[in-house]
Amino acid sequence: MKKIENLSVPALHLFLNRLPQELYEEIYNLVFTAPAGPINLTVRFNPIIHLSLKLLRIDSNSRKKYAASYYSREFTFHAKWLMDSIQPFIRWTRSIDSCHLAFLTKVTLVRNNNRGLTDNDYLAWIVESCRRSVAAGLGHEVMRKVVYELSDGR
Repeated sequence: MKKIENLSVPALHLFLNRLPQELYEEIYNLVFTAPAGPINLTVRFNPIIHLSLKLLRIDSNSRKKYAASYYSREFTFHAKWLMDSIQPFIRWTRSIDSCHLAFLTKVTLVRNNNRGLTDNDYLAWIVESCRRSVAAGLGHEVMRKVVYELSDGR
């Protein structure tokens, strides 16, 4: 008997179709569901992102299922200054297929350097400026899903 990894695509397809329906669906769901957890989009090379997005190219049903699980995760953009994370976020969001934007549930813009900023009025102004930039670049529907966070970067 051949090992599964040595099967041709048609032979693998035939093998999978011979499985009981419950087992076939379990395998399908494991393959076409994104792993849980947030994704930091400011990491130079993230193999999770690189490999995961290939699953959007299979067929329309698989793409819809995978896109729903992938884009419903939390995405984060880290920057030294909060305003610096706006443009990469807008570019990334514009690169997403418009039908997948509806799946977004939480995008967090994280400021990694909050030393010396204790003036709440100033912080409120920064957050409001970020909101206006996102609304102008992407519209209010996407803007409602963006969370603004101050973090010490740890």
